[in-house]
Amino acid sequence: LLAPAIVATASYGLGNVLRGAAVADWTEPIAGGLLGAIAGTLAYLVFHVSPRGFVERVRRADRRGIAWWTLTGGLTIGGQMSVIGSAAHIDVAVAVAISSALPMVVIPVSVVLLRIREGVTVVTALGALLITGGVAWLVA
Repeated sequence: LLAPAIVATASYGLGNVLRGAAVADWTEPIAGGLLGAIAGTLAYLVFHVSPRGFVERVRRADRRGIAWWTLTGGLTIGGQMSVIGSAAHIDVAVAVAISSALPMVVIPVSVVLLRIREGVTVVTALGALLITGGVAWLVA
């Protein structure tokens, strides 16, 4: 099931290009990021959630799960705001390439937090090194 990942890539890519255009007209990464987060939340609520019983499902949800999702949402929008802010000072393609070096964070943190569920192989580590080398070459 690669289709959702491909759609995510296209959405993130287009969103980053549009953020690069938007920051040229309005250099407000925090306000712009919050507006984007609100728009994304509304789209989610309209297209993916049955409004009937939504509040009750959230009330009954596991508190630890809600805390994790709240933390991930805050980190994600913080990252997006940082990309928006950097696009005001450097080319959006460079800002996105730097912020896309996620394996350098994801691999060690997933090993620590997810332990056995995430198997890091030599191929994974080599892929991370390739990404790091590509970003270093791009910004050099």
